[in-house]
Amino acid sequence: MADASFLTIMFSISRGVGLWVYIILANFIYTTIPPSYPPQKGGEEDHKAWADPAVYPLPVIRQKTVSF
Repeated sequence: MADASFLTIMFSISRGVGLWVYIILANFIYTTIPPSYPPQKGGEEDHKAWADPAVYPLPVIRQKTVSF
C-alpha cells in the first residue's frame, strides 16, 4: 500500500511541476513575441506613442488569453 501512495504523490508533484513549466514557457513566448501593432514606422514619436497609456491602453495590448 505504501507503493501506491508514493506513486500517487509523485504523480501529483510531476503534474504540478509540468503545469508550472507550461505556464512559464507560455508567458516567456507571449512576452517575447511583439504585438502586431502599432505599425512599425520607427522613430522617436512612434516609440513615445507606443509607451503612452493614453494612446495604447494596457488592457488593449494584453487582450490575448492563454487557454489551458
